[in-house]
Amino acid sequence: MIANAMMIFVCLGFLPAGNTVLEVGEKFPVVGQETSISLPDGTRLLEMTYQPEASEQVEKTEQHVVEGRESIPWTPARAGVVKIEAKAEKESLGEIVVSVRFDGVPLGGVVICLVSAMLLFGGALISLKTLFRSEVN
Repeated sequence: MIANAMMIFVCLGFLPAGNTVLEVGEKFPVVGQETSISLPDGTRLLEMTYQPEASEQVEKTEQHVVEGRESIPWTPARAGVVKIEAKAEKESLGEIVVSVRFDGVPLGGVVICLVSAMLLFGGALISLKTLFRSEVN
């Protein structure tokens, strides 16, 4: 009986009226594909920092004025880590760090992997040939 009364009290008295969490529509968004960002109530400015904590040359920041909206569409411009921060005036309402995926397999990564494998196994093969070579005098 007390548990039921507490559930009713919690449901009626303490449920937030509106969105209080900053969320991205997909867990791992893809470069060039649109996703949505749900905004906390009172958000006036949304700031996206690509590769936060990186050097000044790599870091890129986008700002969007989103006053009065519950969600906005977002198309990631680059792959990597993105910090999304919702702000009201000067105070932060929340932030989330998202990992943006490439839209396919990066060709450069495949080439580097193949070259590394050739060097590794080629060196091992040469070492084994040298080790087991029988020299007849």
